[in-house]
Amino acid sequence: MAMQKHYPTYDVLEQMDHWDDHTQKIVQKRLEPLHQLRFFRPEQMTLLMELAARLTGDPRPEIGQYIVKHLDQSLAKDAGEGERHVNSPPQAQLIREGLNALEQSTVAHLLAPFAGLQPEQQRSILSMIQGGMTPYPQYWKHVDPTIFMKKLVQLVIEAYYSHPHVWSDIGYGGPAYPRGYVRTELGQLDPWEAKRKHAEEKIRE
Repeated sequence: MAMQKHYPTYDVLEQMDHWDDHTQKIVQKRLEPLHQLRFFRPEQMTLLMELAARLTGDPRPEIGQYIVKHLDQSLAKDAGEGERHVNSPPQAQLIREGLNALEQSTVAHLLAPFAGLQPEQQRSILSMIQGGMTPYPQYWKHVDPTIFMKKLVQLVIEAYYSHPHVWSDIGYGGPAYPRGYVRTELGQLDPWEAKRKHAEEKIRE
């Protein structure tokens, strides 16, 4: 199913010349392909891309690859966490064990890896895990499925909304520095900001 775009003609990258050099480099790196995994195993790449597609509702491969790259780099750094559930291990361990449990229980339940299932089957499996009703619970004895899903969704969504293509999709104008936003009142837009599709049509009329 094609995604509905409210800003079909908007491309935030056209604003790049208004960002400082440091910001440009950060954003450009997000467009670079994934060259080498540091945290995940190579065979987990397909699994993670399928998970990203289901959790975001966005099947674009370039977005999925970026999400995998973002998670891989973040978890490889093993940096501190803003918050952690009292019964949860460090997020790197939680994600690693959760992915293993997800794949093992899916294969045992449906005789196929998660990436080999139809999207409807994948959504069903994720709903079960999120609700704590996991198939073959013996595979989840080292990780709480609901805590795993909550953390996975958090990390995936954070990565998703940091991609410039998604910024364009939602009409986000990109970093404010150094130009800044001038018209900040409700309903006001700076001339360079995205206009919703219906607004563009009214202007043409």
